[in-house]
Amino acid sequence: MGEMSEEITEGKYSLVYAHPEAFLSISIGTAILSAFERDITVSCIAFDEAHKSWSFNVYYYYYYYYYYYYYYYFYYSYYYYYYFYYYYYYYYYYYYYYYHHHHNHHHHNHHHYHYYYYYYYYLVPS
Repeated sequence: MGEMSEEITEGKYSLVYAHPEAFLSISIGTAILSAFERDITVSCIAFDEAHKSWSFNVYYYYYYYYYYYYYYYFYYSYYYYYYFYYYYYYYYYYYYYYYHHHHNHHHHNHHHYHYYYYYYYYLVPS
């Protein structure tokens, strides 16, 4: 697991975000016990430099996982992207990631699963 937070700075703006792994790990452990589609809301921490405080941003991810030979396979990945826009103002945007997979292997059906992932970033003056 990486650092809990990391800062990226460019020009007059800094983007501070938290790595999702720490927050996802408990939810993944809980969700894998269920054989049904789950809708999980996870809080992500970001540091607001202007106010010198921590804010809690929320992102959602939805997924199916497939069953094969009594094992569960869970596709997990995260991406981060940053964009600097104007100045003196706070901006946020979302990143959307979608993954879908389905195939049949001989007589064993690999049920599709998909992964929908979005969260907010806050830009703050550096």
